[in-house]
Amino acid sequence: MGLIGVVVDAVLVYFSVVVLLTVPLVDSQCALPASLYPDQLVRLKRFFEATYDDYMFEENTPFFVGIVWMEIFFLWPLCLANIYGLVRRKSWVGTTLVMVGVAVGTAMATIYGELLLAGRASEKLVQVFIPFVFFSFLATLRGLFPPRSAAAAAGASRATPAEKKRA
Repeated sequence: MGLIGVVVDAVLVYFSVVVLLTVPLVDSQCALPASLYPDQLVRLKRFFEATYDDYMFEENTPFFVGIVWMEIFFLWPLCLANIYGLVRRKSWVGTTLVMVGVAVGTAMATIYGELLLAGRASEKLVQVFIPFVFFSFLATLRGLFPPRSAAAAAGASRATPAEKKRA
């Protein structure tokens, strides 16, 4: 995969860092009391709500709060593992990438269902989630391919049946 693999991995690390930072600092404000957060983070959340007219964030709709809890307990640790696995080229990173891709894709399907069917979403709000849809596809597809280092090593270290018998 060469250069394409490096670019895909860099994009996945970037999005994983975004999730790693936004989930505990901003998204979790929907599920936890505002008194736990400094004023700057509360203002940042309000700025996002006002800029993108995000009624789900503002009203803390129950299904959106459920998605936030999934992000806190499932997605956040997996994104941390993805960053480590992608940077260190670990063999298990494909599994965590598929898990993250499917989780984000499922969350985006429910969010887009709400946005498009409720008729309350601004065009800006619909567009803000588009990169995460692509991230979910990219993470899932990348997870289905072998890691870069393992793919090269697997072809070079194949033992013949005669060599296996000697061992």
